[in-house]
Amino acid sequence: EDELEIFREQLYDRFGSPTKETEDLIESVKLKWIGKELGFRKIVLKNKKMLCYFISDQNNQFFKQKTFIRIMQNINKINGCKIKELEKNGLKNLYVVFDKIDSIEKALNSLNRL
Repeated sequence: EDELEIFREQLYDRFGSPTKETEDLIESVKLKWIGKELGFRKIVLKNKKMLCYFISDQNNQFFKQKTFIRIMQNINKINGCKIKELEKNGLKNLYVVFDKIDSIEKALNSLNRL
């Protein structure tokens, strides 16, 4: 995270105040890092929703760990958050859906609540 802040400062020194798009891009790196810590293999932001996909192998030990159990307990406590299951090519994949996510900032706040 320190290196990301140094990078942000270097951009500022070289190009001046960053645009909103540049800031969002930098913040999306943080989103990816938090998602990885929570066990998400993929995060998609579209149509004012955030979809966070767990690993496909439901036999993986991750699903027995404290992190996953904590996520499952917190999902019901967060308004506009639910877990869903997608079946594709005979494989079931769990994912978490957050509603009303229209910015990287809201996405980060939502993941931090898990």
